Order: sequence, then C-alpha cells, then structure tokens
Amino acid sequence: MHSRSHSDSMETPHLRASLRRTLALLETLLAWSHAVVARAAEWTIAKTRRTLGTLREWLTTARERLRRLAAGPLRDLLVGPVKRGLLGRHAGLSAVALLVAPVLALGANWWVVSTSTFARVEQMLRGTWNGTDPHTVVFLVAFLLVAAAAVYAAANSGLVPTTLLVSAPLFGAAFSVYGTVDAAGVVSLPDAVAVATGVAILFGVPIALTGFVVGLALRRVATVLRGQTGPGWRPDEV
Repeated sequence: MHSRSHSDSMETPHLRASLRRTLALLETLLAWSHAVVARAAEWTIAKTRRTLGTLREWLTTARERLRRLAAGPLRDLLVGPVKRGLLGRHAGLSAVALLVAPVLALGANWWVVSTSTFARVEQMLRGTWNGTDPHTVVFLVAFLLVAAAAVYAAANSGLVPTTLLVSAPLFGAAFSVYGTVDAAGVVSLPDAVAVATGVAILFGVPIALTGFVVGLALRRVATVLRGQTGPGWRPDEV
C-alpha cells in the first residue's frame, strides 16, 4: 500500500512535464499555423487587389478605346459605307423603291391571274430549273430582274431597297396561288402569304445580290472611265 502511493507520487511530475511539453508543442503549432494562414491571406488579398487594379485599368483603357472607335472610324463606317450599302446613297431613290414595290407586286399578280395560273408558272419554273422543259420567258424575266437590280444599285446602291424591288414582283406572282385548289384543298390567305414569301426569299434574294454586285461593278467602271478616281477602290463608292 505504501509502495503504491510512493509510485503514484513519482509518476505525477512526469505526467505534468509531459503535459506541459504537449501544450507547448500545440501552442507552437497554433502560432505557426496562424502565421502561415495570416501570410497566405495577406498574399491573397494583395494579389487580388493587384489583379483587380490591373483589370480595372484594362477595362478603362478598353472602354476609352471603344469610345474613341465609336466616335471615330466605327461611326464613320456605320453612317457611311454600311448605311449607303444597305439603305442607299439617296433617300429619294430609296423612298421610290418603297413606293414602287407594292405596285410591282400587284402588277405581277394581275398578270399571272389574267394570263395564266400559278400552277402553270410553277410548271414552267420547275421545267426550266430541271432542264426538262426550259422556257425562254423564265430566262427573260430573270434577266430583266437582274438588269433592274443592277441599274438601281448603280444609281443608288442600297441592298435592302434593291432586294425589295426584285422580290416584290415575285411575291405578287406567287401570291396568285391564293384561292386556288390543290391536293390539300383551297389555298387560304396565310398559306398564300407563306408561299409568296418563300418564293420571294428563295429567288428574290439571290437575284438581288447578283444585280447589286453587277451594279456596283458598273458604277466603279464608269467612275474610273470618267477619271474621277485613281486605281484604288474606296469604301464611299458603295
């Protein structure tokens, strides 16, 4: 009994010493961890601030460059060649295209309805396209549309009014399908509009583009022959 008490009294200082060493080690580890975390946080914050500052400077520079570009070359491009190329050089001629297009559509519709049928026109187009039954009138109409688009583009440019002029008679001719009878029954107004729009886009846009390019080329040749420009092409000639 006495020896056991003596043994316990001998082990107590050793336990206390071990506990103190463990606590000191933990304190050291905590201090080291705190220093590492603080250093990492400080580095991250500084790096983030530098990155944000660089990004802010880059955005400011990019915005200033875009502002100068929008106020200078880009604005000149949009109000110059692009505007003229799409809407035309002369507002009067562009307005004429808007006014004449419905007249052309009505005239083409009247011509098809009074002289033939849409089914006959479709047969002529299909036979000419496939080469099984070509018709001279189809080539003649296509040539006249390209020529009209070229003349208008040479005088005014303007891809939009040129396309409108070419597509209007095609729309009117195809709209003659309205009220006719096909395999599905009587063609309704929405179906006729859909067919006419499809024909105007499918045939009108390529013809207008062809005439537009030819018209620009003709105006360029005429300008060079008159000696008003040098050998180089300028965007304001669109």
